[in-house]
Amino acid sequence: MEAELKTLFHRDIDLITRQGIETSRNYLRRHEILSSAQVIYPPMKE
Repeated sequence: MEAELKTLFHRDIDLITRQGIETSRNYLRRHEILSSAQVIYPPMKE
């Protein structure tokens, strides 16, 4: 998926889980990302 998005947007793409952001020690980055986050694909149900 990362390669497909890179091709689509013509730029480097970083994919990370919400949990990865929520546990980040960098509170400024964490706040900025979580305040502007948008769901693109909803989580798959198991």
